[in-house]
Amino acid sequence: MANGLNTMPRILWIDEGLAPAWWQEVINQTQSTLSWIIVRRDSINYAGAIATLEPPADEQGWARDLAALAPHIFVRPTDTNADADHYKALLAAASGCQLLIDERFDMPATLKAIRLPNRIAAWQRAIQSAAGNLQETLEHGALTRHAALALPAVEAETPGWLTMLATQAVIRAAE
Repeated sequence: MANGLNTMPRILWIDEGLAPAWWQEVINQTQSTLSWIIVRRDSINYAGAIATLEPPADEQGWARDLAALAPHIFVRPTDTNADADHYKALLAAASGCQLLIDERFDMPATLKAIRLPNRIAAWQRAIQSAAGNLQETLEHGALTRHAALALPAVEAETPGWLTMLATQAVIRAAE
């Protein structure tokens, strides 16, 4: 039986240094059924048959790399630090990944991300389900891509801090 990046479901993880202590165990357990693609951190080595790449320098680099690798599943676990932005998850969504993310992360509801608690068993089940039902995962990813591309551009929205300042100005003017 063949093995490699193009013969198994592809799963993407961007190592931001936020993963739970048990995350490496999940990676090790699934290497025989998934092709792992890890966007690596400096000076971190990953054991096993894992494709690694450097973080792209800009949005075009992310788009190019994600289009070339075509991951099916994007995972974003976290230990206790869930205050990172969702920019990279949006990039993965726009590339057509099914999103498996920690339930504490902020994420637009329209993306229909599968939100998981910080428990190893929940992540193991979700990853096995996504890999085992690849056709469903691909369909979910296509819907996620459509939803991501339908989101308004960041530049089109009023920043939250500006809304707050405007609200304060209206309150002061009313006084």
